[in-house]
Amino acid sequence: MVYERCRAAGIMCFRAIVCLLLVLSVNGCAGYSANIRNVEQQLVVQNYQAALAILEKLYAGSSRDAVLYNLNKGMLLRMSGDYNASNTAFETAKQLMERVEAISVTEQTSSLLINDQVKSYEGEVFEKLLLHFYKILNYLELGKKDEARVEVLQTDQRLKEIKQKLSEDDLPEEAWIRYMSGIVFEDLGEWSDAMIAYRKAYESYRQYWAGFKLSIPYSLKAALLRLADRQGLYDELEQYKQEFGIQEWETVAQRSGQGELVIIVNGGLAPVKLADSATVISPSSGQLIRISVPVYVKRPIALSGANYNVAEQQGQLEIMEIVDPIAIKTLERNMPTIIARAAARQALKYQATKQGRQENAALGLLVNIGGALLEQADTRSWTTLPQTIYMARIPLNPGTYNLSLNIVSSYDGKDQALNFGGLEIKAGQNTYRSLHWIPHNVTNLPGNPREYTRVNANYGIR
Repeated sequence: MVYERCRAAGIMCFRAIVCLLLVLSVNGCAGYSANIRNVEQQLVVQNYQAALAILEKLYAGSSRDAVLYNLNKGMLLRMSGDYNASNTAFETAKQLMERVEAISVTEQTSSLLINDQVKSYEGEVFEKLLLHFYKILNYLELGKKDEARVEVLQTDQRLKEIKQKLSEDDLPEEAWIRYMSGIVFEDLGEWSDAMIAYRKAYESYRQYWAGFKLSIPYSLKAALLRLADRQGLYDELEQYKQEFGIQEWETVAQRSGQGELVIIVNGGLAPVKLADSATVISPSSGQLIRISVPVYVKRPIALSGANYNVAEQQGQLEIMEIVDPIAIKTLERNMPTIIARAAARQALKYQATKQGRQENAALGLLVNIGGALLEQADTRSWTTLPQTIYMARIPLNPGTYNLSLNIVSSYDGKDQALNFGGLEIKAGQNTYRSLHWIPHNVTNLPGNPREYTRVNANYGIR
């Protein structure tokens, strides 16, 4: 084990650098979640350039936060409409993730001596999948559908790699990215691949209901019926008709000559990690012990719904993904490992303190205090992700349209009208548009997670 190999050297190293650690503890930077709050405050007022400037100042030179820097940079750039630059940042993040996955022994040793924040951030599984999704969406909004297809294929390969590392009972949350893959394939007329992707999305959404109470979107049900009929899969078609209770739908033939408008609304911001910490004095040894673990705090619910109006068609956007429960579940999966590393650090610090006391009482006290102050939770996460993702797929005849979106805010219960003009629809093709809507109260979070009371909310699900 890494701990056994580094224990003896670690004790000596710990004593040697304890003064430096104390300086870092007392004068060090605020936690990641506190610093990134300054960026988020600019997003509320849609000042993306200011948000980018703050992000650049905070993290551009940090090698251990390079993945997060590029993830957040990519999201801020896409919010500002610079999809090419956004994908450049996302691609950099993706390449850095691949490097960090093969984490060095040096970083593991450092995390045992100090805390988990000294390791380079790799990205969680759901963050890696959403990185692919936003690259795909950027390409689609740029009209680069072949490039979007390549990213879809890379996503499929990434999922295969992820599943090799997970147990059957612990598979990644892939429903939304699978559904988006199916949309891309159908848009390109690759019917068989689209059907496969839709099936995988359907199976994953079925699992979602058990874990997150997120039901299968109606538009996915319609896509399965449409493609099963198109491919002549009549037994499968009958199964879906009975299961979904849908007897009528628009066939591929009926859509001939039409295009499709795909509207995606990203609502709010993802949950934020805060540190839940406690400091005690051991009654047996008299040693100061500090425990600090990350906890996710959900932000106020951003949207209670979104409606569209285009060419005298009206309807509701469907909720496709909820990031909050996925992030929380991921942290729960990781918590045994986080606690094990914290326990290893406590054992190492106890030995270092004990040895220091044998040589000099003041040295032992210094080592003990330094070790306790340096025990900080890793609160890093991709916080500019949305809280929820909504979508509508609207078939339209060729032409140019104006779209009206009605956002129903959970913040004040008021509607906000947003308009998109000059949307060109071409026969047999999809047109893609997206936006990220953030309410004014999104950064109103407690400084201490123990002040936060979790409340069940329906995220606008109907």
